[in-house]
Amino acid sequence: MSTLYKAHRAVASNAKGIDYFVGDIHGNLSGLLVHLHSLGFNFSTDRLFACGDLINRGENSIGCLELLMQPWFFSVFGNHEEMFLRSFDEPAFYQALVKNGGEWIKALAHQPGKLMALAQLIRIKMPLTLSVSSKHGKVGVAHADSPQNWQAISLDNTCIHHCLWSRRNMNEKNKGIKIAEISFTVHGHNSVHSPVIINNQIWIDTLQFSGNFTILSTAQLAQLIV
Repeated sequence: MSTLYKAHRAVASNAKGIDYFVGDIHGNLSGLLVHLHSLGFNFSTDRLFACGDLINRGENSIGCLELLMQPWFFSVFGNHEEMFLRSFDEPAFYQALVKNGGEWIKALAHQPGKLMALAQLIRIKMPLTLSVSSKHGKVGVAHADSPQNWQAISLDNTCIHHCLWSRRNMNEKNKGIKIAEISFTVHGHNSVHSPVIINNQIWIDTLQFSGNFTILSTAQLAQLIV
């Protein structure tokens, strides 16, 4: 597992533009670009940070992965990327990938070079977590959830589970913990109708339930934290 990706990447503050954050994209490249243009996103100075799950379900998983080559786009590793990488060696993960919107991979069955290039892009460009510095504090990005202390980010199995699969705080809202050593964290994975805030965590994956992305700037996210 730990060789699939890196644990963490720190990103410096954006001195020239605005940083935005989005939940799971799931292959919906055209919808994402339409939304960014509606926001007036400046592709020269602004940046977009995604919460993982770039692939499956939508019409252009490959195009979404290729966004990772753009200087304005960043993403953490999601559980759908885990299924993709593990599908090379484990048939159960291939079956799970196809079952969960990954039919697109069948078209690449006779293009192993393309598959390997996409896998390498994921390994290099999609860490388990991101920390983004800003004037509003340091923003943590992880796909599903976070360990209780952000400084405990690692590639041990417990941390991987929290970041890729856990629904702990979403399922136990009244017992939700505050994540230490980070101003606030942003997540996808859990489909919601509108952003959900629990202590200093925010879940913004609204695409599946509403049909629309939620894309918020660092300032807008900071305003949601009480």
